Amino acid sequence: MKYMIISDIHGDLQCLQQALNRFEEEKADALLVLGDLLYHGPRNPIPAGYAPKECAQLYNQYKDRIITVRGNCDADVDQMMVDFAITAPYMILPLESGGRMVLTHGHNPIEDLHIQKGDLLLSGHQLIQPLLLNLFIDLAGHIRSGGILLRGKCECA
Repeated sequence: MKYMIISDIHGDLQCLQQALNRFEEEKADALLVLGDLLYHGPRNPIPAGYAPKECAQLYNQYKDRIITVRGNCDADVDQMMVDFAITAPYMILPLESGGRMVLTHGHNPIEDLHIQKGDLLLSGHQLIQPLLLNLFIDLAGHIRSGGILLRGKCECA
């Protein structure tokens, strides 16, 4: 299985469209979204391409291929806009290597995640700010290809 990982789209339609175009080009099986799907939050500037309603509609086209965790800017009202669950604070997926892929947004204490030796930790939030990681990972935990989406420009590398 090939995963694409994105995070912190914050309702930026241009960024989401470019990420989904890359998702299709890479023929990824699933999209891992590490939170902050629609809302920009009260402390953040409004993204240039801010269109949360349109983003929700676009995400919903991929509802059967999205796995996501809740970000600090995701709210109950966001859950009402999308047709897939966004309320989990973290998620654990098995790797063929016997380890686990642990998904989190990054705003909750890491101790809550019960990280074990061999785990692959994926975090959004302020891991790399203002960049969005756009990685492709197979079930064994190997990074097969990657790129970076620059916030605002959203250029795939």
